[in-house]
Amino acid sequence: MTVVAGWWCGVGERFLRLIAGGLATSASDVDQARDEWAFQARCTEAFVSTWVVRGFADTTISCYTSLLERVLDHFDRPVWQIEPADVDAMLRQLLLAGRAAGTRRQYLQMLRTFHGFVRDRYATEIRALYGMAVGDPLDRFNRLRHVWDDTPRRLPPTAERLTAFFAFARARLAAASDYPAAARDYALLRTLYHCAPRVSVFYVITR
Repeated sequence: MTVVAGWWCGVGERFLRLIAGGLATSASDVDQARDEWAFQARCTEAFVSTWVVRGFADTTISCYTSLLERVLDHFDRPVWQIEPADVDAMLRQLLLAGRAAGTRRQYLQMLRTFHGFVRDRYATEIRALYGMAVGDPLDRFNRLRHVWDDTPRRLPPTAERLTAFFAFARARLAAASDYPAAARDYALLRTLYHCAPRVSVFYVITR
């Protein structure tokens, strides 16, 4: 038994009978499936549900949902049709609006995460419905860099250099004009060295 133009075809030895019905999808269902904005809305709902199953707090989900809506409002096409030029235009609008680099980075990260979700879970369905592959509009040219990404980093001193430093500092104690202050500084440095605190903690301690 096969399906031809929405009809069941029962094939026997002596007859061919058409039975109304079958597996054909109604025209309204097809139109709804092909509605790009309705499809993106379903993707958005599924994306938000992943935050729920991962145990995100309600306030976090609300903030992320609001951010996602603001990101998508920058585009006049579904997310799988976005091109690098569209991302550049969004960043330019945010820059002209006076948004800080951290805010622009949040927009990019949300777009990257949602686009990756749609690509991983719905690329096959999008190709079947709309006949297009889901590319990646985010490249190294529209990636915002942290300020410290281009800042030269100084490597921490080796254990040998630290040993030599503390030996030198200890030897200087005997000749210090203000022994209590010098001993205090030496003890503080040794304590910080063995505790390995963060720079922010070190700053508060030494203020």
